[in-house]
Amino acid sequence: MNVATVLEYGVLFSDDVDTTLFEENDACCVIRRTAWDWLLKEAGTDEYKFLVRPFRRHGQVCLQLKNYVGVITTPCGCQIEVLPKINSCKGLKIKQFL
Repeated sequence: MNVATVLEYGVLFSDDVDTTLFEENDACCVIRRTAWDWLLKEAGTDEYKFLVRPFRRHGQVCLQLKNYVGVITTPCGCQIEVLPKINSCKGLKIKQFL
């Protein structure tokens, strides 16, 4: 099983893109082409349109996750773990939020 972790509102690229165009981090992730194709196809349906939206970045078509936190499991067995964007502040102390 292939597992990918990305932040809410993060960007998903298929594994056949030129990875030199972007830096892979918590907000950007590469997934298998079969999983990416399934998400792109299902993004147009009523059942899954809340998950992702396609757009272009650096000349590459990619998928931006929407306001969703949880796990997406594709039919090909790829799991995409979507963490809340507050997770990007994990280096800050709790007192800084109060």
